[in-house]
Amino acid sequence: MSRLQILLHVASRSESGGALVRDLVKESGINQSSVARALSMLGAAQMDGLIEQVPDPEDPRRVRVHLTRRGESFLSGVSNVMG
Repeated sequence: MSRLQILLHVASRSESGGALVRDLVKESGINQSSVARALSMLGAAQMDGLIEQVPDPEDPRRVRVHLTRRGESFLSGVSNVMG
């Protein structure tokens, strides 16, 4: 469930330039190592690269997370199933 929760948080931040990893930790209530593992899995090839992680243009030490087209499509499918 945590991966879906993280995808939903990333999606909610898509119009504001993506989600910062630190904000995902705060808002999801999931510890940092679990968030990092979930992000790694969500970006991996076996998950069809549902997210991408890029350096923040304002501060390259921070990482922003964005949904890929596949991630958007996946969440759209989940939304359709959930009604």
